[in-house]
Amino acid sequence: MTSTNEKEASGPTGATGQGSSTGSDGRCGRRYGPGTAHGCGARGQAGRYWAAGAGPWALRRAPVNIEETGDAFIIVMFAAGLDKSAFQISVKDDVLTIRYHAAEASNSRRFTRREMQHDSFEREFALNGKVSAQAIDAHYDNGVLKLRLPKNPDAMQPARNVTVQ
Repeated sequence: MTSTNEKEASGPTGATGQGSSTGSDGRCGRRYGPGTAHGCGARGQAGRYWAAGAGPWALRRAPVNIEETGDAFIIVMFAAGLDKSAFQISVKDDVLTIRYHAAEASNSRRFTRREMQHDSFEREFALNGKVSAQAIDAHYDNGVLKLRLPKNPDAMQPARNVTVQ
């Protein structure tokens, strides 16, 4: 099971770069390892999203841990302060999609400082035939969304050696 796509209502996510000085070739100038520059572009990976006008909220994503047990995969998503009725979880074409649609914010409130903002987001995970999609269950408790994805017994066959003749 792998993460296939991460996107939000306001733009793409997953960028981790930070802006820094650029060279004449448009690279940021940071080096990873002896003499190897990475090609993140003029302002790092995040710079592309800032330049597109997506703003800092575009970098928000709901973090997950994925644990594999003997009979299931467990997805634990940190989702503090979110309304559980606004989650939509679906499986289509062997892809698990977790969506959250945030309610429209009221403009009548004035904040002197606002650090918490609950935006809409979407996370997708390829199941690769390893999960029994009909048996997936989800629970939201204390700000944590927990999904249990039972393994597909047909897909969990042990490796078999094939003799070349």
